[in-house]
Amino acid sequence: MCMRAVCAGVGHMATWLAVEAYSAACQDKGTSVGPWREDTVCSLQCPDRSSPTDCVDSSSNSGPALLQTGSSAPSCAEGCQCSNGNVLDGGECVPYSQCGCALHDTYIKVITR
Repeated sequence: MCMRAVCAGVGHMATWLAVEAYSAACQDKGTSVGPWREDTVCSLQCPDRSSPTDCVDSSSNSGPALLQTGSSAPSCAEGCQCSNGNVLDGGECVPYSQCGCALHDTYIKVITR
């Protein structure tokens, strides 16, 4: 695949960013270009307890999203999906039991000591 070839090269940051934008535009239109970043320098760096995917379920991947009332249309975007039983909270995947809470539409992260 030519996109993997772009990422395999060194010094191709502008091209890599263009391919990333192309992938995001396709995703916005409901078309996935697949896992083009795999095994390249373009790979997403994900926090512990998560892995890269071409379609993150944003409605259930973060503490704040889980606490939002009302139904929202599911969205799909490339990113890091927390492993089962974990949720994204401030840049890290934590167990659901450590997810913060919402107070007057403000998300409050749990502080652990």
